[in-house]
Amino acid sequence: MFYKKRMLWWYEVLILYALFAINRIKYKLLPSIDGKPLNNIIILALLVLVVLLIHRKKQKYPAVDVLSIIGIATFCILSVLRTDSVGQSLYACVFILLPMLIASNTPEIEKSDFLAFLNHMALYASVYAVITIIAVFRYAGLMQMIGNIYSAKSQVRASLPLGSSITVSYYLNLSLPILLYLHSRAEKKKKLLFLFGIILNVAATFLELSRSSVITTVAIIVLYYLFYKDRQRGGKFWIVFILAVMFMIIGQFADLSRITGLSSQLKDNSRFSAWNLALAIFREYPIYGSGIARYFHRLWHSNVLYVNNVKGIIDPHSTYLLLLSELGILGFAVYAFFFGKRIKCIFKLEDKGLVCTGALVVFTILFNGIAGSQLINEINYALIAYTVLAFFSMRKTN
Repeated sequence: MFYKKRMLWWYEVLILYALFAINRIKYKLLPSIDGKPLNNIIILALLVLVVLLIHRKKQKYPAVDVLSIIGIATFCILSVLRTDSVGQSLYACVFILLPMLIASNTPEIEKSDFLAFLNHMALYASVYAVITIIAVFRYAGLMQMIGNIYSAKSQVRASLPLGSSITVSYYLNLSLPILLYLHSRAEKKKKLLFLFGIILNVAATFLELSRSSVITTVAIIVLYYLFYKDRQRGGKFWIVFILAVMFMIIGQFADLSRITGLSSQLKDNSRFSAWNLALAIFREYPIYGSGIARYFHRLWHSNVLYVNNVKGIIDPHSTYLLLLSELGILGFAVYAFFFGKRIKCIFKLEDKGLVCTGALVVFTILFNGIAGSQLINEINYALIAYTVLAFFSMRKTN
């Protein structure tokens, strides 16, 4: 399916670059900060933003968006003034502001263009799921293909151009509601294709062994079963049945003990120490926050961090705690207002199936934010997540 409005392809270019451009390409052109190279996807994102601004013409900006972006920009300026590393702070501010700016500059589109976007997202997610599954068992071979040396292991939590194994699984979570929606409205032949895409998506998510994303996957499927309406009678039952069989099959040849073993989860206290450190910083700066990237650098050499004798790691592993520790209650509220505007637009959609899909996308982002800070500190994932939200919040004509 092709777009009637050609400028929408710029979104696709941005998504494809985030997903498939290898790090040797992404970390060229731009200078380094503290000896660490910068992700040049921000150049492409800025170009996309310029294209959107040109096409937007005289459309009015919602007051919530304007005030929210001005508010976050103000916090960015204050952070730069308070930080020990201006470069670190500016780079982190780009991670927050750029996705917001792209999401707020949305044109009016036809519903056919929106459905085309969803079909493209389903295709990209299915391809990424296949690559993920191959990488889990053949990671060393893939690394050698691009010139990296990696010790051979039978099964690894594979990092891909998008980011770490957790980031990959969060992206697969983000795509699952879209696959379920397209499956629910498709005719018989296409239904099988989307079912295959769903199976690949869930299998790849489980094999990446991220506990939070597995919980999210199960929650999405349960909510889908409860609230979606499938054109084909019994369609939802077969999805759940096939996925259950798939899980039992995967368990026979893959090590899923990281997901199923409760004892290993309790022994892993690094996440709790990260949360404890973020809470300690928030308690010290509850209103305005400590400043963006003042403590939690986006470019770091050691992941161990000490603040006032409290030990943690450089990533607090929670979007909410990261926002609270860096922006305080006021900054968190400003960011929440902007995100809330996207949610409000979703519930204005006429197609109830799309409302349910958009709600599940939002649920996925928010739920994964409890145990992951990718929406704030990983620009590749943030741009994709906000692009999906942008399409759901665009005004649609028939």
